[in-house]
Order: sequence, then structure tokens, then C-alpha cells
Amino acid sequence: MRIVLDIDQGVIRDPGLVATIASAYLQGSVVHNRLVLRLLRSAGRPLPPLYRSRVVYRPEPANGSGIEEFASIRRVFLRGWGDCDDLVPIRVAELQEQGEAATQRFYWRRTPRGDLSMHVQVRRANGEIEDPSRLLGM
Repeated sequence: MRIVLDIDQGVIRDPGLVATIASAYLQGSVVHNRLVLRLLRSAGRPLPPLYRSRVVYRPEPANGSGIEEFASIRRVFLRGWGDCDDLVPIRVAELQEQGEAATQRFYWRRTPRGDLSMHVQVRRANGEIEDPSRLLGM
């Protein structure tokens, strides 16, 4: 599964709308990743936990297309890297599979050039914020 959100800045300019759409994609990624984790575990081929895998943070290539990829857990593990919107759904899925009510935390931040950029983190059940991107090399 490869979920792609085409954010054409000429069409979707409202950060709130983009956040709503992206949050829905992220939640779908969490559900998908949980199913993959269960299927692989039941088949006797469990994936290692994200932080013990060889996966690292890497930003998506800037190609100017406005396309944002939300990669599945399999794609991330096969290629060995993901950005924040790839890593967070994996980590949230892992935590939820362990029984923790973790969620994603989506927000906007300003880049050094002054542009708005989205970032996603994990909100643990105890309220703690965890940033897989930073923990994996951002």
C-alpha cells in the first residue's frame, strides 16, 4: 500500500484543511500498519521494533511536485528510511498493538525560510511527546 497526498499549494492553501486531510491519511496508515504487524507476527515473521530496526529518518526528496507520500510499514522497512509522516504511524501502531492509547500529534512549524512545514510526532498515553524523526536521525 502506498498512500499519496497531492498537496497542490495552488489549490489547497488552508493549513487547517491540509491538516485535516493529512491526519486522516495518518490514521489510515496506523490502521494499515497495525494489520501488517499482526499478520507478520501471526505468520512467525515479526518485524523488529522501529527503534531497533535499521530504519533511519530521511526527508522525502524535494522534487517540487507537491506530492506527499505516506509510506506503509513494509515500504519503510524495505527501503530503510522514512520521514515523519511515515515513522509516526509505525510507532503509533507498535504502541497501540502493545495496548497503549498512543496517537499522532500533527502541527505546523516555520522553516528557517519562513515557510510553513508540517511535522508529526507521537503523543503517548501519558501525554509525553515522542519524536521518531529526531530519535532516528533528523
